Amino acid sequence: MIENHSLKEYILNQSNKQIRYYTCIIFFILAAFSIISFYSLYIKSSYNIINSLSYGIANSILLGDFFAIQKEFSSLIEIEAFEQIIIRTNPKFSQIGEYDILNIGLNIIENENSERIFSLILSENNLYYYNYVNIITVNKRDIGRIYFVKKIDISLIFSAYLIFFLLLIFCYFYLKYKINLIYKKISNPIFDIEKYVSGKININKGNFEFEEYKSLYNKIFSYKQEIELLKKDQLLITELKAISSTLQMLAHDVRQPFSRLKMSLDILKKSKSYDEMIKLIQTISINTNRDILQVEYFLNDILHTKSDNNLKIEEESLLKILSAVLKLCFEMQNDLNIELEYKFSHNYKVMVDIKKIERVFSNIILNAIQAMKLKTGKIWILTKEYIENNEKYIEICIGNSNSYIEKEDIDKIFNLFFTKGKKKGTGLGLAISLQIIKNHGGKITCNSCKQKGVEFIFTLPSKSKLFEDNKDLYIFPRHSKYFEFQYNIQSNTLYNYYNSESLKIEKQIFDEISLINKKVYNILVLDDDVDYANGILSLLDEFKLIKPFFKIHISKNFEKAANIFSHFNPDYLICDIDLNCPEHNGFDFVKYVREFNKNVKICIHTNRFIKDDFQLSTEINSDYFIVKPMNNYQFIKFISSLFLTSTENIFENPEESLIVKNDNERTVIIIDDDDFYLMLWQKTMIDIKVNLYNHPDFFYDFILQNKDYIHNIECVIFDYYIEDKVNIIETKIIENLKNLGLNCPFILCSNSKIKESETTFFDGILDKNPCEFSKIKSLFKDKFN
Repeated sequence: MIENHSLKEYILNQSNKQIRYYTCIIFFILAAFSIISFYSLYIKSSYNIINSLSYGIANSILLGDFFAIQKEFSSLIEIEAFEQIIIRTNPKFSQIGEYDILNIGLNIIENENSERIFSLILSENNLYYYNYVNIITVNKRDIGRIYFVKKIDISLIFSAYLIFFLLLIFCYFYLKYKINLIYKKISNPIFDIEKYVSGKININKGNFEFEEYKSLYNKIFSYKQEIELLKKDQLLITELKAISSTLQMLAHDVRQPFSRLKMSLDILKKSKSYDEMIKLIQTISINTNRDILQVEYFLNDILHTKSDNNLKIEEESLLKILSAVLKLCFEMQNDLNIELEYKFSHNYKVMVDIKKIERVFSNIILNAIQAMKLKTGKIWILTKEYIENNEKYIEICIGNSNSYIEKEDIDKIFNLFFTKGKKKGTGLGLAISLQIIKNHGGKITCNSCKQKGVEFIFTLPSKSKLFEDNKDLYIFPRHSKYFEFQYNIQSNTLYNYYNSESLKIEKQIFDEISLINKKVYNILVLDDDVDYANGILSLLDEFKLIKPFFKIHISKNFEKAANIFSHFNPDYLICDIDLNCPEHNGFDFVKYVREFNKNVKICIHTNRFIKDDFQLSTEINSDYFIVKPMNNYQFIKFISSLFLTSTENIFENPEESLIVKNDNERTVIIIDDDDFYLMLWQKTMIDIKVNLYNHPDFFYDFILQNKDYIHNIECVIFDYYIEDKVNIIETKIIENLKNLGLNCPFILCSNSKIKESETTFFDGILDKNPCEFSKIKSLFKDKFN
């Protein structure tokens, strides 16, 4: 049975409890802060300074360089970092026994030889902190001690505790004022409304604890239904506005690639040479592909809002999913200046619908990129495992700096069609992400503050029993420039690669044709878009060597294509699916052709994105299935299928096609962020093949894709600093390469001063002066087998 209380008395009692509770918490926090500050200021910092110098002092003592010792510690006395410093040798170290190498500063301690770790000394009304540090050599030999004395600023400590006391008093009265203010804001309006509605009356006891709430509830209940109806109408209006805005953005984004192509064609018309056209085409291709990726992503967002909630659960590495999503998201963008930070603390793989979880990651990461001002800042990805209600979960945190979500918008961002602060927001991505996470049995939340930025934290049940893959198997760069560089390089490399391969295949076809008496090979193109079909005709024009032996026949409908087939009996068929005809489509024509000719080479060629099309093309005995547009490499590969026995896939994975195969040439790897030195190495090292990289991540990425190439590498030469901030040891590239099986010599080539402990990472150290490989090999004979 619920006991009734006066609301005023209850809130007043609770407010007083809260004041006492929070005052105590603040007291302990401030006290702890004071103690920690004193420890850090006088004890830890002093000890760390002397300890950091002890290793250098050990070397100076062994070398007898007492002038360097005097100079080093005199500067500390001069800047009043310490009041007295004594360096005393260990009796076991010197034949003359214990003696002072150095005694500078005030004469506070004289013959102190205490074993105490920490001491306070009162001298001439001043308080001093006294301690010592053992002098240890690299060989772990104890050769003496450094005694040091630091003055404790009593006035500073007194002032700090006075401020602490005043701050505590201020917090007490401030809390009292704020909590009482909250009490008034909450209680007074309730009393006013209750009196306004009907005044105090006796009612039956219900689920409410307070009499006032019961009376108020009875009066406002009749209004609640009307308010709900109004809210539904308002929500419908908001959704309609959002849909209208989304359609406008969709029209803009779909139009953008075509506008770019139109302008690009105008520029190409003005080109003065073939080489200029090739360069323009490469640039146009990169930017247009980015536009198309963004449009496809936009369309997938819209289509996903109506997708079913069924999950196709698979066991997969979370690291693999993240690495793939990062690559996709950053390849869609350019001109970014974003640092990337990772901390993976989970141990097991995940059981998820891979495509849908990829959707969640990409939605959040793309939101972060688009929200960051000036495309600059930091993105961090953290994972950890925890147990809740005997269930194991993985928590993933994706955060970014340089953006902020208002507090009043935090609860709205997961609503369908809600968007704010983004030029191209649809309000779909986070709503989709929330639904996907819920379907997996997880939760998702968002935190935001102006100083740190925005974090999305979501959980997934951890049901896998397989251990997570090694992080080094996947690419996790530290900067967005890596993706932009790789994308541009790969696009240009692929373009050149496919052109080169196309010419090789053309020569092979020509050689085969020369052995055959047949003079003309017929190609039938069935496509309702005549302009596109003429584009196929232009592909043949690129192959001057074999063009005289081939003739292309174009048809835009089923009937005309059937007549051409019966008259010419073509050797090849390139067939679209949609023919703008309700009675027939491309599949029908392929079936028709197969009834009369089992040997004709057939390629289904379409821009449709229907999942079953590929399976159906296989069932009707189509030889190939290529998504529009067809490039010159795919065209010549299709033509070669009649002559060459190669079973290579016509639609190769671009990354796989760039993998080095059957290259046994011995190679030296140079890694230096200075392009000038890379050029010098290339000019100087003429007695062996040289591969140049301006960042260790690029070389590591290459080795991951070409592990067999490890056996070709004679040695790897590193610069010490990368990007003037991080040294090569901090990147862990040497450790990672050894884990992949690379056991060649690692040579450091730098003018930078390195620690003695760091020399163990390298098999040799050179001055920064590029030279021939033979010289390096002669300098480090024992390192080369």
